[in-house]
Amino acid sequence: QEGIDVVAATTITTIGKARGLVNEPDVEHGTYEHDGGTDGIEHQGFSKKLAVAVAVSEEAEVAFIPAAVVYDSASKQSLFRNHRFRFNVIAATILMIIIGVGVALGVVYGTRDLDGSASKPAPISFATMPPTTMRESLGITEKLVALVGEANLADPDSPHSRAANWIINEDPRMLEPEEDNFIQRFLLALFYLSTSEMTPWLSCNPPVGKETYVCNFAQITQIFPEFQYQPIPSARWISAQHECGWAGVFCDEFNRVRVVSLPGQQINGTLPSEIALIPFLESLALEWNELHGTLPSELASMKHLLNIELHYNFLTGQVPYEWYASFQGLERINIAGNFLTGTIPTEIGQMTALRGFFSAENSITGTIPTEIGNMKSLCKCHGED
Repeated sequence: QEGIDVVAATTITTIGKARGLVNEPDVEHGTYEHDGGTDGIEHQGFSKKLAVAVAVSEEAEVAFIPAAVVYDSASKQSLFRNHRFRFNVIAATILMIIIGVGVALGVVYGTRDLDGSASKPAPISFATMPPTTMRESLGITEKLVALVGEANLADPDSPHSRAANWIINEDPRMLEPEEDNFIQRFLLALFYLSTSEMTPWLSCNPPVGKETYVCNFAQITQIFPEFQYQPIPSARWISAQHECGWAGVFCDEFNRVRVVSLPGQQINGTLPSEIALIPFLESLALEWNELHGTLPSELASMKHLLNIELHYNFLTGQVPYEWYASFQGLERINIAGNFLTGTIPTEIGQMTALRGFFSAENSITGTIPTEIGNMKSLCKCHGED
């Protein structure tokens, strides 16, 4: 039989052939006790109890069939001594090494240009990038692009892009774009990031590490002969707290931002024009800081703005023409102590609600227009050199 070792015929003559019966009392349960081959040859690999296969005729009646149940596990060759197994393991190991080296070389040379220099990845548009998170799939990116423009969001290091990343991925509040305070919260984050690029503010900067949202806001109490402050318990900017609780931010009963007042906080950088998009802002007080750049003309579009306090910064350029022509509801402008130039146009006469105009300590020249007489509400106009 194929695959079956057969002992010498003289050792199995006691096994019944006709009906599959065992007529030898020494054979029990399919084993045969022997002391070695009767042919005088020691059968290597066999124990003294051998499994016996018995032929059974299809016509035979039901009879007891012995089963080969004895198995000596020690007689099996160890897997690790099997030559074929060892060959397969070595071949698989060599194949894995070759694949690993190929992948490494592909990564190194695949990121280089033809001249051997490292290639730069192509810029990815913030607006056209497919949503990578569940938050982005809510339409947040599209809303921010419509609000501040794709170009402002394209640079990942820009304040716009950083503010977008914060409100999409890092803000613990995880606002959805249709929530009422989503826009004002994003714009306030943008304002902070735009005015702290060189150095942090004096107080209530965003929490770092294990810091909580709690801070002591340095409220200015004295200017001359030197600045003095008193600590006021408040909440940090760009923190988990509602933006109406951030230091220097004041809201109405509907949690709409009405006032941003941060005098003497070492605020630096440029004043972002997007602050004009805070829909219900009435007062912007950023005096005694370190702002530079020009005055945003976009502020003239703010329907609810009543008060602008930007005195004693490092602002340059001219007062935007739009401020004189469109700021009909503004009641107070204080831009004294900067480096502003230009003249006062006749359109200032259209600012009929203006009560105070302070432009001293600048480089504004020219004559005072007679149209200033149309400003029936004007109480104070301070414009000395």
